[in-house]
Amino acid sequence: MTPPRVLVVDDNEDNADSLSILLTTRGYAVAVAYEGETAIAHAIAEQPDVILLDIGLARMNGLEVCARIRSESWGQRATIIAISGWGQATDLQRSKDAGFDAHLVKPVLFNDLIDTIAQLRRSRVGGPGE
Repeated sequence: MTPPRVLVVDDNEDNADSLSILLTTRGYAVAVAYEGETAIAHAIAEQPDVILLDIGLARMNGLEVCARIRSESWGQRATIIAISGWGQATDLQRSKDAGFDAHLVKPVLFNDLIDTIAQLRRSRVGGPGE
């Protein structure tokens, strides 16, 4: 199976760029956005398979970004994973309510992220995973 197209969204440019490089080494086709509006525009244009989305974005938070993407017909098929420093029960519930498929708390181990992507993609598309 071809690795999914991934959009990494984080207003911490170093975090976003580092994650992008790591994913690229695993064969993923990766794009990066550093703020919510850009992420939405890119997602609408490219319709990525997986979106790794920080919740604590500066202008438009990740909850709003996720909800906007989910409102698009193709957005229902995307796998959207929160990667956030916020990890209390209320944060997890808010991300679930916004439409995230999973919520990982920073710092995230790279192999755990890869496993989460594969598991969610398997359950979503019914295939063997990445």
